[in-house]
Amino acid sequence: MTLPLCTCIPHRYLVVTFCFVITLITIGYRACFALMATHISFYNSTDSKAASTNEDSIFPNCTATGGSRSKVVYWSGSTVSLFHTAYFAGQFVMSVPAGALVMKFSPKRLFGLTLLASSVLQLLLPVATDVHDWLTFVIRTVQGMLEAASIPAMNAVISAWAPKTEKARLINIAYSGGYLSPAVALFSAGATACYVSWDSIMYIYGSIGAAWCIMWMMVIASSPSTHPRILQEEESLLRRSGVSTTQKANSNQSVPWCKFFTSMPVIAIWVGAFCRNFIFALLITEVQQ
Repeated sequence: MTLPLCTCIPHRYLVVTFCFVITLITIGYRACFALMATHISFYNSTDSKAASTNEDSIFPNCTATGGSRSKVVYWSGSTVSLFHTAYFAGQFVMSVPAGALVMKFSPKRLFGLTLLASSVLQLLLPVATDVHDWLTFVIRTVQGMLEAASIPAMNAVISAWAPKTEKARLINIAYSGGYLSPAVALFSAGATACYVSWDSIMYIYGSIGAAWCIMWMMVIASSPSTHPRILQEEESLLRRSGVSTTQKANSNQSVPWCKFFTSMPVIAIWVGAFCRNFIFALLITEVQQ
């Protein structure tokens, strides 16, 4: 059920705003974990440079070897990299099945529930460091699998609400949250590690992500036909642009897998997406080490 909230503005703008914020938060999960893992690693906390002066730091009053490192784990750089690999491996495994799930189930619910589960796992990561490395490995893998479904689900929800003339612009706005995310996450993680505790950023991000996903489930409608009080102007615009009002219209369509895997434009998109994602992943996970 969708609550008839914020009916004074076009619902497609509300959808994009929610998508922008949730990508800002969830992609920040990776950067927060990467910085946290580097911060509490024994091999970094015992570095001779760790106790040096912080005159060049943006947080000059931070005590790098004090209470912020009350937690120390014996993780080498290769161990931390293995945790990152687990996340991307889970994401890779679920990439194609996630697209099939979006065709069978409600994209709105799939998007909200998978990211809600990932947010809960983000809250459990600090606890997992006290149990065993394998538990951290499992959580990171499951997070990757869950978040793999969020991208096609988000695209499906935006497509259900975006007129053809606005679709590219609305999707770009939604994805821009992901590019802003590392800057916000790394700054926030550094500040909270210095002034609060090493694990505080995990709880902050996980809590905000969970709350935002619950709001998404309550406020966002899957399609114009399911919105209780859609604006007449917006409904007319969507009808004129030929936007489908049902999500079940494509559920029985067969997928041309042979043409899909042999299409040169699709292969070009794969190569471009791989190169972009590879560089982006390096920036938000490996730079901290």
